[in-house]
Amino acid sequence: MHRDRQPRRILRFRKTERHVHWALAIPFLVCWVTALILVVVYNPDPQRPFRDALSWIHRISGVGLFVLPLIAVARTSGDFRIHFNNILQAWTWTFDDLKWMGMVGLAAVNKNVKLPEQGKFNAAEKLNFMTLLGTYPLYIGTGIIIWATNGAFLSWIVHFSMAVIATPLILGHIYMATINPSSRVGLRGMITGFVDRQWAKHHYAKWFRENFEGVEPHAKTQATDVPTPRAPIASRPSPRRPRADTLYEVLTGRLDRADACEELGVESNELSRLIGQFVQTGSHVLGEGRHHRLLLGQPREMPGSETTDR
Repeated sequence: MHRDRQPRRILRFRKTERHVHWALAIPFLVCWVTALILVVVYNPDPQRPFRDALSWIHRISGVGLFVLPLIAVARTSGDFRIHFNNILQAWTWTFDDLKWMGMVGLAAVNKNVKLPEQGKFNAAEKLNFMTLLGTYPLYIGTGIIIWATNGAFLSWIVHFSMAVIATPLILGHIYMATINPSSRVGLRGMITGFVDRQWAKHHYAKWFRENFEGVEPHAKTQATDVPTPRAPIASRPSPRRPRADTLYEVLTGRLDRADACEELGVESNELSRLIGQFVQTGSHVLGEGRHHRLLLGQPREMPGSETTDR
């Protein structure tokens, strides 16, 4: 049956995770680049033109670094548990993570070196995540002090030192996301949410097995990993929303296609296939072995239907 086939791409990051990532990444990169220019170009000669403009860009991006992530989280407040679980995973280290850190350099030059299996985040991503979480409040605090006092040498030293520490992590993250052939495939996951199934299975084997191979995970891991693609979006009230309901609401214009793709854990072409199948048959056995009769043109609630109004 077509509906049993495995999609080539799987959902790795939900919309709320992608929004928070870019709300942090974009203003942080602007801050980092402008700070680099100010230190390297303008500190030796402060009289060079456009220094004030660059300084204000740095300050405005600093405000964005504080405000934009808050807005991104507030817009999807029902998904707060996802962010909390990601933070928990970043701070949870195993012996495999330590082995991965020790072997990753060798693996980069010798393809015969097999790295330990990783969960949702590999050890390098965890380290990057931890550094961001640990320095984020200090960036904001020292930045406000420097701006308000027009100096504050000690705060400037702390601010500058954190930027120096972050530099190799930033460059390494950018390299792995955009240049390294084996890992740059994953950038798609932070843009569309979806990644190649086999790529995820290779690079994040523990996470893949726990979410996409039907293996019952340990209770702790199950709570910390993103739900499987069949699970509904965390912010929706219904804990187990029938797939037929989703397809029906797309057809009637009540649900945006992008939101439906994320809710079902499928890409646009797969969604179109499901809708076409739904239209052709009028009724389906969809979901996990449950019957949902939801005929086109009929009201959403029907006598004897298992569908309930949310």
